[in-house]
Amino acid sequence: KSLKVGVIEGSLRYEYVDGVDEAGLPRRHRISPGITWYANSLHTAFVRGQVNFDDIEGHGSENSVWLSFGFNWGGAEVR
Repeated sequence: KSLKVGVIEGSLRYEYVDGVDEAGLPRRHRISPGITWYANSLHTAFVRGQVNFDDIEGHGSENSVWLSFGFNWGGAEVR
């Protein structure tokens, strides 16, 4: 069984949260593009970068950048 090295995956997520006036939570839109590099085709080790672009009602816009690392061990049935 051969393993490919350096598998890259792109992602794009959109979220909408309707505000809850009673809880003081505003309406929010978020767009999150990201890219993940997997060390092998089994996806047992990865590095992921993501940027969040938020538009929050009454607060304007906010941006954040995330960088994460992951390592999985065991078969898919235990993850």
